[in-house]
Amino acid sequence: MHQGATISGSAHPAPHREKAPLSALAFGLLSAPIAWVLHLLINYSIAGQRCIGAVAREDILRGPPGALAMILLVDIASLALAVSAGYVAFVLWKKTKDEKVGEARALVHAGEGRTRFMAMCGVLTSTLFGFAIAVDALGSIVGPPC
Repeated sequence: MHQGATISGSAHPAPHREKAPLSALAFGLLSAPIAWVLHLLINYSIAGQRCIGAVAREDILRGPPGALAMILLVDIASLALAVSAGYVAFVLWKKTKDEKVGEARALVHAGEGRTRFMAMCGVLTSTLFGFAIAVDALGSIVGPPC
């Protein structure tokens, strides 16, 4: 029996699965969305504490000291996590991009090349959620504090 063959005689639908460990695929696929959710929850709680009872414009800054610095720190950490997830997913995609050759419709119908597909989805989600984090961070810098 040759490498990649199964008991039924057909080749495995993800022959390059050894090149892309499941933990790395999961990191590349899920880290950016998780970073975005945590970024949103933490920043909203900090901004909420910062803006409690802000009636007049000069009263806005009476929140916790360094609230803007904390918000920016969360923005930078979240963006760094999204970029690192995108990098991991891109490296895995480069390793598995030749996993299966053929027309896209036939590959999708047969479910082949799933390792490559997961890596490509990781690149896409990391890019989109990284962009969302960056736009939200820009709003923290440019927009009004409350």
